[in-house]
Amino acid sequence: MVAFEWDQHTLRKIRVHCITPEEVEQALVKTPIPIYERGSKVSCAPPATPKPARPGLLAAIVTERAGKIRVMTAYG
Repeated sequence: MVAFEWDQHTLRKIRVHCITPEEVEQALVKTPIPIYERGSKVSCAPPATPKPARPGLLAAIVTERAGKIRVMTAYG
C-alpha cells in the first residue's frame, strides 16, 4: 500500500485548482508514472496522468520522503 503525506500549504495550492487529495492519490496509484529526475540530460514534457473523476489531464509533482509519497503540487 502506498502512503501519502500532505502538508497544509500543498492542500491549499491544489484546492485553488479544484483538485482533491483523493483525485491525486487515485491517479498516482492507478496510473503508471514516468519518472523524470532532476539533472537528467533528457529533455521532456512534465508527466501528466488522466484525471479519474473528470475529463482532462492531471499533472502532479511528487517526491519520496521517509517511504511516503509527498505531493508538492498538482494541477489540471
